[in-house]
Amino acid sequence: MEDKVKTGGVAAAPAIPVSQKEKLAAGKKGGKVDEETLDRIESMDTDIRKASAKIEELNEEITKANESVQTVRSHLGMKIQNETKQRKEEIEDLQTLFEELQEKVDSVTGNKKEDNNDNKSDNEPKD
Repeated sequence: MEDKVKTGGVAAAPAIPVSQKEKLAAGKKGGKVDEETLDRIESMDTDIRKASAKIEELNEEITKANESVQTVRSHLGMKIQNETKQRKEEIEDLQTLFEELQEKVDSVTGNKKEDNNDNKSDNEPKD
C-alpha cells in the first residue's frame, strides 16, 4: 500500500523505481541510446544540414538577384538621363531652326517682329 498514491483509493500511476530513474537520467547524459533513436537523430541532423545548405544557397541567389536589380536600375537611370539630354538638345535645335525659319519667312514677307505685333492690332476689326 505504500507504493500507491492515495487518490480516492486508486493509484494515480505506478511509481518508477529508483533504478529506472537512474537509467533514464544516464541516457540523457550520454548513456546508451537504442539504434532506432540514433538513426532518427542522424536523419534529423542530415535534414538540418540539407535545410541549412538550401537556405545558404537561397541567400546567395537573393544576393545575386539584388545585385542584378541594382545593375539594371543604374543602367536604366543612365539611359534615361542620356535620352533626356538628347531630347533637350533636339528641342533646342528645333527651336533654333524654327527661329531661323521664322526670320526667313519674315524677311520674305517683309514683316519684322515689331510689325507682326502691329499687324495683329491692324487685323482686328474696327468699330
